[in-house]
Amino acid sequence: MRAFEEFHQHLDIQLRQALTPLARWLGRLRVTPNQVTLAGAALNLLTAWLIVQDHLLAAGLAFLLAGSFDMLDGLLARLSDQATAFGAFLDSTLDRLSEGVVFTAIVYELAALGDALSAGVAVLALLGSLLVSYTRARAEALGVTCTTGLMQRPERIVLLGLGLIA
Repeated sequence: MRAFEEFHQHLDIQLRQALTPLARWLGRLRVTPNQVTLAGAALNLLTAWLIVQDHLLAAGLAFLLAGSFDMLDGLLARLSDQATAFGAFLDSTLDRLSEGVVFTAIVYELAALGDALSAGVAVLALLGSLLVSYTRARAEALGVTCTTGLMQRPERIVLLGLGLIA
């Protein structure tokens, strides 16, 4: 478990360092965090369409780009002092919707190829992805601090994005 936590911290630091200049630039352009959230969700819809069209390289790249928007919106919110409860709710809701749409496209594509086993595994991956987010939110609602876990959102984005490209 410690190795996953260390990997997550390393990935988080690297991504924040890479995205901070972009977040500052977007702040100067008066782009809002919610606009970035919506753009990321739109990119995930594009990702799903690309998967169904069997353009997996483009889908993987679009998914990784959308994933960077997922981190960028929160970073922009904090740097520009625009963090709001509504923005956090919108971000979480669209993250779950985005995961659902992308995984559904993967399940559809695998089923269309006649690969029922892989489609079933993709359904389990979707359920696992949603469960990670749900259990963290539920734990926090119960007053339990839940800061670690296997396959947090950044790791899931990287793994799925690379899987689509490969």
